[in-house]
Order: sequence, then structure tokens, then C-alpha cells
Amino acid sequence: TDIVVHYFVNDAEKLDQGRDSWLLRNSQLAVMGWIMVQRINAMFSGGDLVSHYQAVYAEDAPGYREAREALADLANYANENDVRLYFTMVPDVHNLADYKFGFIHDKMKSVADGLDVPYIDLLPAFKGITDPQEVWAMPGDPHPNAMGHRLMAEYLKPRLDLNN
Repeated sequence: TDIVVHYFVNDAEKLDQGRDSWLLRNSQLAVMGWIMVQRINAMFSGGDLVSHYQAVYAEDAPGYREAREALADLANYANENDVRLYFTMVPDVHNLADYKFGFIHDKMKSVADGLDVPYIDLLPAFKGITDPQEVWAMPGDPHPNAMGHRLMAEYLKPRLDLNN
């Protein structure tokens, strides 16, 4: 009866499938090492995440186009099958005090509005968190931990129309 899409800032990225390996698929340690190497490369090559994501979310970027098309397909499915669809934007929790990815939230709100799908930005769920590592899965892994998921769930629940 309900579908909640949890969208994250990197969901429009086109990942290089050629780098896929058994080790990266099966080892969290290998993934963390690979991520660390990528961050060091970005620091020394002058790249930064904001510029990277500005390119990822350019109107003609393939991943962004495909993300919009997939969300449109899902919205059509929901409409045709009387399913309530909600679109949530999960923030990057690296730096909550000086959040740099609001432009992505704005773009995705526009996408949701264009599809007439309720949009729920989960960034306010983290208001008051001064040390983002409080909500990290573990040091060096900024995926939300139990506390981060609880904050998002508590923020999301009253915004869902589950009584109908």
C-alpha cells in the first residue's frame, strides 16, 4: 500500500562497473580502504565533492537523467496501482553544521513536485547534532547508525499518511 523511497546524494552517480571486484563486494575493510584512497586522490587532484556532485546533477548528466526516469516509472506504477509513494531525501552526514549539498535536495524536491509525489527532506531530523560522528555507523563510515536511523524514523513517521 505504501512505498517510501530513501534517496541519497550519490544515487545519481554512474559507477564504473569495471572497478567491481570480488574483494570490494565481500570485504568492508577493502571498501573502506578503497574509499580512503579515492578521498586522498581527490584531495591531491584538486577535486572536491561539491564540484563532483554539481557535475553528477547537471541536467544532461546520464545518472541524473536515469534517476529521474526511474522515479517517474515508480510514480506511474504507484498511480496505476493505488499505492502511496513518498520520496525522502537522506542527507550526507559528513558535515551537518556546514551542509554543502542543499542544491541536490532542491533538485530532488523539484523532481518529486513534478511527479506530484510527497517530498520529505530528512536533513531537519539531524538538527542539533554538533558532532556528525554521533550518527555514523563507525569511525570512517558515515552511514547512519541506529541513532541516525531512529532520528530519521521519528521525523518521517508523522509525515506519512498511514491512517488511510
